[in-house]
Amino acid sequence: MLKVGTIVLLVLFILTAAYSVVNIVAPQITLESDFQAVVGSSYEGALEAGPQSIAMLYLRHISVGSLAISTAAIFILFGGFRKAQPWAWWALLVSGGMVAGFGTVVNLAIANWFDFTTHLAALVWLLVGLLIPVKRFFSRKT
Repeated sequence: MLKVGTIVLLVLFILTAAYSVVNIVAPQITLESDFQAVVGSSYEGALEAGPQSIAMLYLRHISVGSLAISTAAIFILFGGFRKAQPWAWWALLVSGGMVAGFGTVVNLAIANWFDFTTHLAALVWLLVGLLIPVKRFFSRKT
């Protein structure tokens, strides 16, 4: 079961890293989606060039942080999780839960249904990957 959980989480972290790279390259996709959800119109007609460039810069900055978290999660996955070390299980639960949970709640609050669904799927996928091998991490040793 540990191998299955590792594969499930590896797929999640690779997809998360890919999503981050897309946001670094084309942050306007996320900006447009969130702007439509909150304001109901395109950001292009509403924001001048200066505020647009600041928003793109911040989205890229956040995405670089997300890419770093995904990379760190892969190291945790292969460094401690595959060895069934409880600290690695907790680290992935807390960090992954914060990222996917916050994204789920925020996108629900602003009614951005596509991003809400994406973050909710990531949260569910994370929990599945962590719960499949949970007995291996927390079983009592005699």
